[in-house]
Amino acid sequence: MKKLLIKIDWVLVTRLFMGGMFFWMSYTSKDWMLSLFGLIIVVMGIVGAYTQTGCGYTGCTPRYTRRSKEETISFEEITSHERNNA
Repeated sequence: MKKLLIKIDWVLVTRLFMGGMFFWMSYTSKDWMLSLFGLIIVVMGIVGAYTQTGCGYTGCTPRYTRRSKEETISFEEITSHERNNA
């Protein structure tokens, strides 16, 4: 049982459950626009599980590159007089 719980992709299960809820709501209310949202969530869940990307797999922080220490940024102050003459 423990091995089975370790192998389950809980992010995918959550997304499929949410998509299924949208499908159920669209079926009961006969509002088929909700099924479109459910389809989008299910497809995003399957693609995310296949590529292991997105919130839940790599964390919810954006990826960025650090600047090297040699790179400096110079700031120049612009006064209102310079702005009006430009």
